[in-house]
Amino acid sequence: MTPASCPRCGGRLARDNGTGRCAPCQAAERDRLSAPPAVPDSFWDHEPVRKALARRHLGQVIRAYRHHPYHGRSPLPQSIVAGWLGITQAQLSRIENGPALVHLDRLTHWATVLCIPPRSLWFSVGPDSPADGIRATPDLGRRTLLAGIAAVSAGAGLVGVAEQPRPRRIGNHRSALTLLGRASDQFERVDPEREPTWMAFYDRGELLAQYGRVYRDMARQTGTHAAQAVRSVENAIVAFGPANVRSMVLNEVGLCSALFLTDEPERAVAVGTRVVEQSRALSSSRVVDRVLNLRRDLGRHRHLPLVAEFDRTLTARAAATV
Repeated sequence: MTPASCPRCGGRLARDNGTGRCAPCQAAERDRLSAPPAVPDSFWDHEPVRKALARRHLGQVIRAYRHHPYHGRSPLPQSIVAGWLGITQAQLSRIENGPALVHLDRLTHWATVLCIPPRSLWFSVGPDSPADGIRATPDLGRRTLLAGIAAVSAGAGLVGVAEQPRPRRIGNHRSALTLLGRASDQFERVDPEREPTWMAFYDRGELLAQYGRVYRDMARQTGTHAAQAVRSVENAIVAFGPANVRSMVLNEVGLCSALFLTDEPERAVAVGTRVVEQSRALSSSRVVDRVLNLRRDLGRHRHLPLVAEFDRTLTARAAATV
C-alpha cells in the first residue's frame, strides 16, 4: 500500500485527492457512518490495535480503532463511535483516557458492536457471557434515550447521519429539547432490575448537563432560558457528585457561563476562578479548552474590574497551555 493508494480498497488515488479515499469508498462512507463497518481480519493486526488489545484496555482499543488507517487520513470522530456504542462523546472520552474497564457486560457488548474477533479478546463473548441475550439489549425506550442524548451532545441531528461532525452550536433548539424530553420520560420508566449493568454508565447527571447546554445556547442566541441553564447545571453538579471530578469541573465551567448569561458576574467569577485552579490539576485537554472558552460569555461584563481581572487570568491560562 503506497501513500497514493486508497487504504480501504487499494485503488490508486488522483494526485489532487486530499481525502485519502477513492470516490467509491467516499460514497460508501456515507452509509458506513450509521453503523460500524465490516472490517477485514487484517484490521486487528494493525500494531496500535494489537498493543491496545495486549494491554487489555478496551478504551485504548476503541481509540486505536478510530485512528486506524482503514478509515482514511482522519480518525473517526468520537461522537460517531459513541453513537454506535449507545453512549455520549464525553463518556467515550473518559473510557479512552481513563482506567481500563472491568465490567464484563460492558466489555462484551461493546466488543460485539465493533465486531472484535473473539481470538483477540481476553474475555468470552460466547453464549455463556453475561452480556448475551435480553440482559445485554436495552429496550427501545432506553435506546431512544441514549440516541437523544448523543444527538444533543453532537450538536443536533442524530449521531452518524452526517459524513462530518457538525458544528458545536445547537441550531434547532426545539428539536433538541424534544429529544431531551423524550429521553427524560424514558429515564423515569427504566426498571433498574431489568437493566444490563453496562447501562449504569449513563446517569441522570449526563441528562441534566445536556439540558444546561441547550439552554445556554438559547441564552446566547435569543437571550432567553439563562435561568433554566443555571438550574440545570447546578442539578447536574449535584447528580454527578464529588467523586466524578472531571464531570464536576466541566459542569462548573457550564455554570460559570450560565451565570454570566444571567448577569450575575460576581458569582460567575467566583465559580470561574475555582475551575481555572481545578483545571491545572487535570490532564484533560477538553477541560482546558472549555475553561478558556469562558471568554465568549463574559464580554458584556468586561468593563467590571473583577471580570477584567478574570479575563486576564484566562489569557494567562491560555498562554500557559501553548
